Amino acid sequence: MANNDVPIAAKVITYGGIDIAFSPYGAYWRNIRKVFVRDMLCNQNLEATYNFRKIEVRKTIQLIYTKIGEKIDIGDLV
Repeated sequence: MANNDVPIAAKVITYGGIDIAFSPYGAYWRNIRKVFVRDMLCNQNLEATYNFRKIEVRKTIQLIYTKIGEKIDIGDLV
């Protein structure tokens, strides 16, 4: 979050804001980013979750399709 103040709810959920989304930029952030990219975004993990992601995208598209002409709250959708 580019060294912005961490919301209280995020501090509680992330044990004081020490995760990749809320920790301040620096050596710690760079290290957890490396771990995240290496371990979470590796081809093996992406391939393992491909079918799940495909199903969820299709469900979302179908939901949006049923609401043509209506306002859609993207926050609720996500």
